[in-house]
Amino acid sequence: MNFIIRILSFTLTIFFIVHPLAPQQEMTKQPFIYKIIISDAITPASMEKLNKAIQKANQDNANALLIQLDTPGGLMSSMDEMVKSIMNSRVPIITYVAPPGATCGSAGVFILLSSHVAAMAPATNIGSATPITMGGTTGNNQDPKNQEALREKIMNHSIAKIKAIAEYYGRNSQFAIKTITEAANIPSTEAYKIQLIDAIAITEQELLNQINGKTVKTVDGEKVLQTKDINIIELKDDLRNKIQSIIANPNIAYLLIMIGITGIMIEIQYPGLIFPGVIGAISLVLGLYGLQTLPVNYAGFLLIFLGILFLILELKIVSYGLLSIAGIISIILGIIWIAESMKEVEETSIIFLFTTTFVIIGLFLFILRKIIKATKNKVVSGDQILFEEIGEAITEINQEKGKIFIHGEIWNAISNEIIPKGSRVQPYERIGMTLKVKKVDENN
Repeated sequence: MNFIIRILSFTLTIFFIVHPLAPQQEMTKQPFIYKIIISDAITPASMEKLNKAIQKANQDNANALLIQLDTPGGLMSSMDEMVKSIMNSRVPIITYVAPPGATCGSAGVFILLSSHVAAMAPATNIGSATPITMGGTTGNNQDPKNQEALREKIMNHSIAKIKAIAEYYGRNSQFAIKTITEAANIPSTEAYKIQLIDAIAITEQELLNQINGKTVKTVDGEKVLQTKDINIIELKDDLRNKIQSIIANPNIAYLLIMIGITGIMIEIQYPGLIFPGVIGAISLVLGLYGLQTLPVNYAGFLLIFLGILFLILELKIVSYGLLSIAGIISIILGIIWIAESMKEVEETSIIFLFTTTFVIIGLFLFILRKIIKATKNKVVSGDQILFEEIGEAITEINQEKGKIFIHGEIWNAISNEIIPKGSRVQPYERIGMTLKVKKVDENN
């Protein structure tokens, strides 16, 4: 009973974590813009956060999307997707490097320059966009010539990309290229003077008033910004975004991969420990997602697969509930990963999530009950069942030989006393294929 209470408490805790009680903010009918804050490395979590914000801004016909940016850089693969999302948005994207003291480095330079409006706060800086390869090299890439060729390939790709972006919006492409070739870095005031950015403002409201009436080029053609004294609605991170942001941190991702490899290796070396293998498998999937080796949907499906596998293994391996709990956690994480947003988890997947969870828990408890009941029952096979049954001597039994009929079979038998044919006997020891028996009192 205590075990059941613990399982139900655990499930309800997860429910209240993923299903916030606070009501959603109602959409205002007044002109508005959305705002998001990206204040860390550019990762798959940053990419997804931006993509969802752009999608929502386009669906809700927001006047614009404001991105407050402060980043040292990040993954080029995530950056490429973010640049494409920004440049193909029907709603104008305003990227604002803020607050004072913030940095727009590496991948952030591409994001800022690809925006319809590029702005910075005073005492901020931009530059140092030289691409750096992450991790070691393998195979033919260990050859210095191949490494140099790869570096040159990435450099040329980055130069062409940033030049095309800057020229598309009429910004200073020469300096944009220098941020890659020379790792050039300048403050916001100088960036404004050389026409690398469109505005410099101390606050976001000052910025919005400053760019009001500005014409920008979007995929739908030129649009005039209406941003003066406009209502700003900030899109907050939900639990899903926060979890993914933590895991997408390169340091955390590498740590998870190392934990995953170590756990799996321990399980291979010492099979049956269960815990290292379970933690290792989940950690490895999350770590691969964090480094964008696994796309978000693949990571989600793999987590669900692992969860189901853990639950199946629970039927075959005695883990005292560890595999069931790991399976439930893995399935919950997988559903959260696959869902478009936490709101979708709440509105749609939450039904599937908890129906599945309670069905699984019910199945597990049913099996556990059967196992406990089975351990209390009499043994129905092996020597013990023979020792508990009464047989019949079909020949005379002495210290050297004899035969009995018991449990539907004929066995060789011996006894320390002479037992006449037809007597009732009971085995108490087995020596190879021979049973040692004793005579049973006929009155019993």
